[in-house]
Amino acid sequence: MREAAATAIRESLWKLVEAFKVRRKRVLQRMFDMADEALQEVVDAE
Repeated sequence: MREAAATAIRESLWKLVEAFKVRRKRVLQRMFDMADEALQEVVDAE
């Protein structure tokens, strides 16, 4: 019983970790996309 509970908790936590990794990747991608857009606007303005 205790081992099953520990396994379920561990699996749930790993799912959260994986979800956060995906979210972090999306945030970083959006940051770089925004930086690229800002740079392009500056280059186009010159």
